Amino acid sequence: MGFKLWHEAFIFVLVFSALIVVPCYFIAFFGSKMINEMGNFPSRAEDIQSKSLWKVLVVFIAAALALALFFHVFY
Repeated sequence: MGFKLWHEAFIFVLVFSALIVVPCYFIAFFGSKMINEMGNFPSRAEDIQSKSLWKVLVVFIAAALALALFFHVFY
């Protein structure tokens, strides 16, 4: 008896990987931008961090909702 759902498993892995990799890319992008701004303007660190916090929260909420939808669809 062999595994017969290779196509479905491959799609599952691709979708799940995209749901993990895309938010990580955005977080890395926002983080590197924040670090560069803090290097240029160290006295405005709190303002720069608070601006980046909202971006990170939006990405986090969108990723959590996407993962919840993914779980709901595939469960």
